[in-house]
Amino acid sequence: TRPIPTPRDTPLQLAGTWIYAPRAPALDAGKLYRPEYIELKVQTEGGVVFGQYKGRYVIPDRPISPTVAFQFTGKAAGNSGSFAWKGAGGGSAGQVELKLLTERTLQVDWKATQVSDSLGLVSGTAVLIRRN
Repeated sequence: TRPIPTPRDTPLQLAGTWIYAPRAPALDAGKLYRPEYIELKVQTEGGVVFGQYKGRYVIPDRPISPTVAFQFTGKAAGNSGSFAWKGAGGGSAGQVELKLLTERTLQVDWKATQVSDSLGLVSGTAVLIRRN
């Protein structure tokens, strides 16, 4: 017979809706702009991860768009993964890394490798909490 997995044996899941909450553990973001709002929706099917990222950032010193939105897909490596992303209209692209810190917290780091007029920021990092 197979043993029943304990919570410690069960791998953490990337799938879910993740949101930015200022009370989440803060990262030392250096000179990055502070997020105001982030929602990350992640689904998994057959080992493939599908995600949508929507964020708004506080940008007090530049006349650029505070909005970041992109979609990504790829295979996860356990509780983390690095995925290629494409922005709305395909004008921007980059890489996003997801890493589960705990069952309820997820670190997200994204970087643009191709920017468009609709994307003024080139990178971001935050710790998100699981909404569901």
